[in-house]
Amino acid sequence: MAQTNSYFTSHKSFVMYKEWTAHISLLTNEETGRLMKAVFHFVDTGEATPLGDRAMEIIFNMMRECITRDSEKWEETRRIRSECGAKGGRPRKQPETPDL
Repeated sequence: MAQTNSYFTSHKSFVMYKEWTAHISLLTNEETGRLMKAVFHFVDTGEATPLGDRAMEIIFNMMRECITRDSEKWEETRRIRSECGAKGGRPRKQPETPDL
């Protein structure tokens, strides 16, 4: 099922975590390549690609959950910033008056 979240179509980047290294290092180079292609496909479209291997599916699901969580957090931040911008943004600081 495709995600309709604009994160998947509007962002130029996403976060990959060092903690994933331990899981990914258990895969062969070929499996790692297939997994990375599936991750990039997911980030581009919001659609999960069947990988056909249980270990790769488990790792992909872990990565997908993190990416989805990050995208939801970003969308909430974006929404709040948009609302604040519509209200005129942060109030300007008043210039300090020198003590006489």
